[in-house]
Amino acid sequence: MLSKLWLCLIFIPFLTGCDSARYYYQVAEGHLKIMSARESISMLVKDKTRPEKERKQLRRVLELREFADKELQLPVENLYSEYVDLHRSHVVWNVIAAPEFSMSPHKWCFPIAGCVSYRGYFAQETAQQYALELQKENYDTYIGGASAYSTLGWFEDPVLNTFLYRGDASLAALLFHEISHNVLYVKGDSAFNESFATTIELEGLARWLKTQPKGDLLQKHIDKKTRRKEFVSLVLEHRKLRINLYKSKIEQAKMREEKSKLIVSLQNDYIQLKDSWGGYAGYDAWFDGPLNNAQLSTVATYHSLVDGLQVLLANHQHDLPSFYEACKQLAALDKKSRHHKIQQLVTHKS
Repeated sequence: MLSKLWLCLIFIPFLTGCDSARYYYQVAEGHLKIMSARESISMLVKDKTRPEKERKQLRRVLELREFADKELQLPVENLYSEYVDLHRSHVVWNVIAAPEFSMSPHKWCFPIAGCVSYRGYFAQETAQQYALELQKENYDTYIGGASAYSTLGWFEDPVLNTFLYRGDASLAALLFHEISHNVLYVKGDSAFNESFATTIELEGLARWLKTQPKGDLLQKHIDKKTRRKEFVSLVLEHRKLRINLYKSKIEQAKMREEKSKLIVSLQNDYIQLKDSWGGYAGYDAWFDGPLNNAQLSTVATYHSLVDGLQVLLANHQHDLPSFYEACKQLAALDKKSRHHKIQQLVTHKS
């Protein structure tokens, strides 16, 4: 899971309440520490005192940046041209929350970014403390460690050790996803923003893999894409089951019992899906989570509009500039109309 973490430093003096001030200051401090530690990748790849594995990965980043610029026509500019080793496994930890009997995630609103369905922390312990506070208010909570985040062009985002050593395909997907946020961002619509970036990620990765000499990478990508789609379908189907449950008129104690049964049912359905994959265990860590409303909402945020946007991309003959323009036109609509129009694309296709 990736995070879009914002710096709103100019607003800090005008915030009311200690909690708001503390939150913004930890965001500012965490981000500024990263920015102050940046090193030029073009210089690092020439430094023979650096580990060869690091230099190899950084050279791959440079290649992927060039591909994103020339082949995907993404606004790369100076993004990911610098490197920072954080000496930890995640850059931020996102807290996601949803009411006990609702699949609508809680929203946090910020001065520039608008309302989003997560709150990011640079320290895992702080994220855990905040999640506990929300649980006391009867929220389901989920904490997801993020390997990267985008400032959407406000800063020149660097490459981090938290994602540098991924496999080639995974590294390419992440960079294409994050850079695409600089093409388009709609304030207050996480589902559209993330689905748009995911659509570009998938399209860009498919194109890039075709240029690689390792033919097995493309097949592995196709297999992974199939599993990913089936995983998303499973989670979204169970999300619908919970929505129907929460719309029912049964008493809370019974609803809580039925919710627990649905969680067990989701676990069992995953076991069957995993068997159909020949035992592939890539989603085991995700299913080791609480599988509560908050966790399921993360999948909806990133994938709920992808099918429709992929149809739109196909309707534009996979011409990316044309697709970008069409998405900008969608961005001009109100949120309800935008989502409805995208979802109609799937209906009309079928």
